[in-house]
Amino acid sequence: MTALEEANARLKAWLTEHALPVWGRRGRDHRGGFYEALAPDGAPLMDRTKRFRVHPRMAYAFAHAEALGWTDLGRSASDHAWSFTLEAGTDDGSLSGDGPFTGFVHCLTPEGGVEDGRRDTYDHAFVLLAAAWRLRVFGDEQAGEVAKRTLSFLDRLRQDDGSYLEGVPAALPRRQNPHMHLFEAFLALHAAGVESALERARAIHALFTERFWDGAVLREFFTQDWALDPQRGDLVEPGHMAEWCWLLDGYEEATGEDQSALIMSLYEAAERTGLGASGLLIDEAHTDGAPSRATRRLWVQGEYAKGTLVLARRGKDGMADKAARLIGRFMDDYLGTPMPGGWYDQYDENGDIVSEDMPASSFYHIVSLAAEADRTVAAL
Repeated sequence: MTALEEANARLKAWLTEHALPVWGRRGRDHRGGFYEALAPDGAPLMDRTKRFRVHPRMAYAFAHAEALGWTDLGRSASDHAWSFTLEAGTDDGSLSGDGPFTGFVHCLTPEGGVEDGRRDTYDHAFVLLAAAWRLRVFGDEQAGEVAKRTLSFLDRLRQDDGSYLEGVPAALPRRQNPHMHLFEAFLALHAAGVESALERARAIHALFTERFWDGAVLREFFTQDWALDPQRGDLVEPGHMAEWCWLLDGYEEATGEDQSALIMSLYEAAERTGLGASGLLIDEAHTDGAPSRATRRLWVQGEYAKGTLVLARRGKDGMADKAARLIGRFMDDYLGTPMPGGWYDQYDENGDIVSEDMPASSFYHIVSLAAEADRTVAAL
């Protein structure tokens, strides 16, 4: 057994034997949806504001796990998250009405009421992702209709250059991050057979090459007319550069357009700006590589490992063993909690744990990493 096969088997066993049962049962809130976070001992933190995005993320994660045959809770847990997404996430009945859909809310109270009624484009990307996977895995026709209405809402925020406003109300700075996740969602919708999804992905890809990637780093924050934001324009997130490696690999698979040079450049930029003394990526840096936030979150390392897996699958020397090492660190540093199936979310620059709980939002990244590892092992 190769090092990568061993790492993959270890991650998959942790997920199937511990995390999926824990979050599929203990993570569910009897009031609706999922808890925002669990305490280190697995107790639900019942008084936390619920970010809307968590629920479509969970609907996606359990649908994907069901598709891979990793859990018998997949359909019920995905249904639980999805019903809350649709019911609690709308505040005016427009999703089920005959008029234009006005979008999903941003944050909910612990009981499921509306706490922040803003419409955030970033949040809507995860509704589309969940809808795509539910359509693909369960044949959920309602999810297809929700995707259609969500796309119609987003089209009202779409600009002539193919970009999207930040939401309703529109806000500044403009961010690459919502566009990155829309790109992910459009590729998933394309895989689920939704017409027009690939053309939407092509438009985001054009934005990536024309606006976000400057040839050296991935830019994050902009003014309305795509100049660099004067306060935050020099900040980069190495985890996002690694994430784009994985996304561009999927784009190449969907279109046949070679993305090799971009993928390699992004991966090198992620390491050049973000690789810390720990051997893992920091959360945020300046374009010259000076740390802005030297902390290191779980999701960043998950995306770093995914980018490395992409290069391993493409035959890059040494990347299979490197991916195995990164997955091992991921499990030892982040998943090695006293409660099996839990995780530490963040370390500081000294290597001390600074997260106080397990945010449910991280589960999406973990399932995606496990799926990519399993896929890569099968391909090599």
